[in-house]
Formats: sequence, C-alpha cells, structure tokens
Amino acid sequence: MQEEDQIKNEPPVGCHAESVSENYGTWKATILGPEGTPYENGLFYLKMEIYEEYPFKPPKVWFTTKIYHVNVDSDGWISLDILNDGWSPALKISKILSTVRSLLVDPDPDWAVGGEFKCMQHSLRIVHICDLGPILEQLKRL
Repeated sequence: MQEEDQIKNEPPVGCHAESVSENYGTWKATILGPEGTPYENGLFYLKMEIYEEYPFKPPKVWFTTKIYHVNVDSDGWISLDILNDGWSPALKISKILSTVRSLLVDPDPDWAVGGEFKCMQHSLRIVHICDLGPILEQLKRL
C-alpha cells in the first residue's frame, strides 16, 4: 500500500504506523507524548481498522493504551471531527496520526466526550498534574 510506504519514509512527527494484516485492514500505531504536556515521554498505542470504503469513509481509530483525555472515552475511542463528519477522502492516515497527537497538546472542547463537565474536569486534572510535575521531580531526587 502506497500510504504505508509514505508513512515509513516520512512519518508524522512523534508517530509510527504500520499494517498488521495482509489486506492492510488493520494497522497499529504509536504516538510519543508531546513535549511540555502531561503526556510527555509517554508512549501511546493505537489501533486502526481501515475498511473497503476508505478513503471515502474514515477508518476507526482508538487508543489501546489507557489515557485520560477529554476527547477519548473510557474504551479508547477518539472523538475527533476528521474521524466523523469532518472526514474528507483527501485525508490520509498520516494526517489522522498528526491530528490525534496534536489533541494531546490542544484538546478540542467541541468534541469532548461527556460534554462541558468532562471538559472542565479534564482541564482541572491537567492543571493538577502539571502542578505536581515539579514536586514529583524533586521527590525522585531524594
């Protein structure tokens, strides 16, 4: 598949993906947590199911690594416009991966799983995690 070769030769920043099935229908992907976020240095695994209708219909994409994020439900399914109504046949797997990684930097409250309360809860938890970061680093040095 040409798209897989393109991803191998020019992977999106902090991302890796490859087909794990003969018919290219199932892919696994890895996203490195972006620097300066609570996800920094984390390694997050995703699975993608690409159906025969692709590129006219988006693939199904979900995290297999547990992650706390306003745009990810408890089963790992990602709530993202380009995986739903915002899909275009011009979009490629590399764009999906880079967009998912950018969600780790900048969550999309318009696509929050669980609505406004979840978004507020997510923001408070991220602030809490960020505030604890320097304290935890100092504790490691003791």
